[in-house]
Amino acid sequence: MSAETRTRTLVGVSLAVLVLWILFGMPAPVLVAFLCVLSFRGWVEYLRIFAIRPRSLRGIMGIAAICLAIIDSFLKGAVGIKWIWFFWVLSLFFLVIDAMATHKSKDDKDLSSMLREYSFYFAGLLYIFFLFGFIAPLLTKATSSYGKGVILLTLVVVFFGDIAAYIWGRRYGKTPLWPLVSPKKTIEGAYAGLIGSSIAAAIFTIAWHSLKLDPIPFSKIFLFTLFAAPLAQGGDFLESFFKRVSGSKILETYCQVTVDF
Repeated sequence: MSAETRTRTLVGVSLAVLVLWILFGMPAPVLVAFLCVLSFRGWVEYLRIFAIRPRSLRGIMGIAAICLAIIDSFLKGAVGIKWIWFFWVLSLFFLVIDAMATHKSKDDKDLSSMLREYSFYFAGLLYIFFLFGFIAPLLTKATSSYGKGVILLTLVVVFFGDIAAYIWGRRYGKTPLWPLVSPKKTIEGAYAGLIGSSIAAAIFTIAWHSLKLDPIPFSKIFLFTLFAAPLAQGGDFLESFFKRVSGSKILETYCQVTVDF
């Protein structure tokens, strides 16, 4: 077993223990605080990828907006779509401020580069929020174990698909899937990931129903896996795309774990 494989295994086991505690033992207020901490870490790394100072005004207001959105979703038991508009207005506000400052200083920074920068700023707000915003309502407002089962199924599909893609692609992968964005990912690994996600979802279904918990319909599990498995791999490419566009590869392991979670 290589050092990288041992590291991935250790991280995976640690995350599994943490996830089980979150699902079945963590008090609601602690859960919301924990999600805000995860959002903060993810937001800081996202800003660093695009060379934006986390301690800047836009960095601080961004994480404040994300945390408020998570708390609001927890209190209302549903993700507030109004926060999408708020994120857009916040991004537009800083774009205008930056444009005015550039005009006064006669800087060489052109409008297209600023628009690109704040488009990714807006995308980051959505990305971090939707990454964690659905968890609290599902866990704290669900009257049964159904919400916990949905989240656990999501993690099972993502984690086991990633493991299968990594192991098979490392040994037998030959054809690059999208070398411009992620040179190490192969078509063979992608197929293995889809198969691994499907097998894991089938095992989860059998185990979940054998425990006689609130049943998740087989048709919904099938459709969910059908869409979630390729979307999970798309999340990996999205993270790689962000790094390629920004020209940064910092903290790759942390970003990968964040996307998987």
